[in-house]
Amino acid sequence: APVDSIFKSYSNQHLMLKPENKDKLNEFISNYITDEQLTFKSFKVAEVINTKGDRSYKVSTENGITLQGAEVKTGYIQVDNGTIIELKGLPFYPSGLK
Repeated sequence: APVDSIFKSYSNQHLMLKPENKDKLNEFISNYITDEQLTFKSFKVAEVINTKGDRSYKVSTENGITLQGAEVKTGYIQVDNGTIIELKGLPFYPSGLK
């Protein structure tokens, strides 16, 4: 999941919360959820991460670990339904927000 500070550079991020953009919000969220339970170490061996949405993200281990150009932060947070891994960047952001 992207860290909160990343959204400051997206001036229209509040538009995803409007009722008419519900599909865009669902698209955004689904493209950050995977069927796999990942940890920081998972990214060192994976080449592509597939999401519940229609996106697949290429993993790079050059100069740290990145997911389609977004820096993967060290560690993860264990939650009831899996894990949360912070990203310093947005590999996907929906277009066409109204």
